[in-house]
Amino acid sequence: TQVALALAAARLDAGRTDRAIAALERSIAEDPSSLEVRERLLELYRKTDAKAQLAATLADGVRTLAAQGVDPERQLAYAREAQALYRLELGQPAQVIGVLEALHQRGEADQELKSALAEGYRAAGRLDEARAILEAIVTDFGRRRSAERALIHYQLAQVAHAAGDLKEALDQLDKASSEAPSPLLSDLRTRCSTKARTSVLLPDWRAERSQSAKRPSWLGTRATAARTIAAVRAKSPSRFTASF
Repeated sequence: TQVALALAAARLDAGRTDRAIAALERSIAEDPSSLEVRERLLELYRKTDAKAQLAATLADGVRTLAAQGVDPERQLAYAREAQALYRLELGQPAQVIGVLEALHQRGEADQELKSALAEGYRAAGRLDEARAILEAIVTDFGRRRSAERALIHYQLAQVAHAAGDLKEALDQLDKASSEAPSPLLSDLRTRCSTKARTSVLLPDWRAERSQSAKRPSWLGTRATAARTIAAVRAKSPSRFTASF
């Protein structure tokens, strides 16, 4: 560990960040339990904007720490950063399953992580599992109304839409609108309903999708998605992605 860290430091001093990263990658591959090496490698990935490598190393860190049965707070911190990268930066929401599933099964995932896991299940076509998680979250809310609950209903609408149940999708959109009224959500529901009557499934929204978007979007472009997110929830934006 110390040899790898010293070698990486020397290469950084020489302006060879790529070789420093390579040295740390070899070290962590040989000894995944080395927290000091992992933290230094994560730091360099962040500085070099290596999002894919950062997400993968965070995910591996969650699994390694879990196998050791240590540092649950760090596990959660790694999991939060990894899931946000996979969902919001890399457009690979299904990748969060490997990061979050074990945490959820151990009862260690909070609502934010459960919501992210449900999104991952939906992206992977595991719709029953996504629905079960989301319905459990709604039950936990009880009678409390909030923007947070509105977003869970929105995710349930996404799941129903993916399953081909447009009626249920519309019902869930209505519930989302009643929890956190939004002109954008109302407009989305109207468009969805119109397309349902003509048996054409939202081609106009799909046609508006940005070429840079990496995942399908029922809300069209990322700019449209961002406006909808802002209208529906004003807090914890990393909790939600609009990907119908």
